[in-house]
Amino acid sequence: MTFFSSGKITMAQIELTLKN
Repeated sequence: MTFFSSGKITMAQIELTLKN
């Protein structure tokens, strides 16, 4: 479960970087 959460956070960070 922790790994899944970490992956979700990473995906969100990548999306934020792309938007920036």
